[in-house]
Amino acid sequence: MRKLRVEHYKNKCIGDGSCAAIAPDHFELSGKKATLLNSNQTDKNVYTIEVDSDETTAKSLIEAGKACPVNAIRVIDIKKIKI
Repeated sequence: MRKLRVEHYKNKCIGDGSCAAIAPDHFELSGKKATLLNSNQTDKNVYTIEVDSDETTAKSLIEAGKACPVNAIRVIDIKKIKI
């Protein structure tokens, strides 16, 4: 299992939809923006979740972040950043 933090910068989102296509269990299109499902708003336009994920889920979240054309999604492996 991998513990990931996903950050979605909604103000940057242009509604491309690639995140929802790649990781539909975590993203959906709502109007002209994507929504990070079950997330908490940590800043005015930043939404986050922490996910204990298997490799398949981790891969889809990472690919969703890479596919975003405006870099509105950041996926962080929490264990790798802890000292």
